[in-house]
Amino acid sequence: MLKAQNDHRLNDTTGSLYEVPVRCPVCRRYSLTSIPAIALTWAVSEGSGMMLTSECHDTTWAASPTEFADIKRYARRHSRTECNI
Repeated sequence: MLKAQNDHRLNDTTGSLYEVPVRCPVCRRYSLTSIPAIALTWAVSEGSGMMLTSECHDTTWAASPTEFADIKRYARRHSRTECNI
């Protein structure tokens, strides 16, 4: 489940994070990764991509359009505070 820490408004610089599920491209396992709220809000507003990480294989990759759309849907469904995504 998404955990929103602090407030996630665009002008927040305190380090608010979303925890979202990702699937490791190496082993295909699902895990949670933390995405700075400011990065997610910016990526959505600008229509740009974002980088994802997986701890099981310490790997980073660019979110595919499908992964990015899934993350946006997940964040919108699970947000408990005001959010601009």
